[in-house]
Amino acid sequence: YPWIGLEMQTIIPEFAKELSLPVNKGILVAKVISGSPASKAGLRAGKNYVRAGNIILVVGGDIIVSVDEKEMNVVSDMFRFLKEKKPGDIINITIYRDNKKMNVKVKLEEEGRRGQQ
Repeated sequence: YPWIGLEMQTIIPEFAKELSLPVNKGILVAKVISGSPASKAGLRAGKNYVRAGNIILVVGGDIIVSVDEKEMNVVSDMFRFLKEKKPGDIINITIYRDNKKMNVKVKLEEEGRRGQQ
């Protein structure tokens, strides 16, 4: 499988408004692995931890809403999308950062390249 280098959390619609998120569905970027394709592309992780019910969410980072124009509503959407790709593919990720919609291109790498520069 190709590797993107993200730890992600699904936005829970019931808590999106409470957390003042710009969207009520999508994927929160919880962690960006150093040296990963996501890191090289400039994706940003959240730094603030918030309790939403009995779940701890990482907020303040990028919110992924689509990849190559396919909606990303839950983390499993991203995993299914990546299964269809191969290392070397360039994907276009639509995110919200600081309430602004923008696009980021990410070149996927091989899983085994983790941690290598």
